Amino acid sequence: MNTPGMELANNCFKLFDALPWQNLIPDTSDQVLLNGRGTFGQLDFACSAKTIDGSYYVVYIPSGRTMYFNLSAISGKTFRMHWYNPRTGVFMFIGRVGKDPHFGVVTPDTDDWLLVFDANPDWQIPD
Repeated sequence: MNTPGMELANNCFKLFDALPWQNLIPDTSDQVLLNGRGTFGQLDFACSAKTIDGSYYVVYIPSGRTMYFNLSAISGKTFRMHWYNPRTGVFMFIGRVGKDPHFGVVTPDTDDWLLVFDANPDWQIPD
């Protein structure tokens, strides 16, 4: 059970245990994620999901890139931003961002990452 594959699976469970995954719905529009998504059906496509109440927006980014978002299309809330490294299971707080209509983000490196926007003041980043 102590294999690299099991560690990655554990990191995946850790992520979804921390999020209200049952409330996430796929975001297939181009209203929030404006640019940098990649090509649908290809391995480089960035998948995203959001909650109906606009308190969470999550993006899986399969390879390093720059992406642009319209956060006003989610809600009028201020978001905390976190990187989640699926290889290590570590969250990194990036900062806060408002309802910007055009906001850019660059991945930390060329590997895969998750970008988590949250507007829930009670949400705690897991250890």
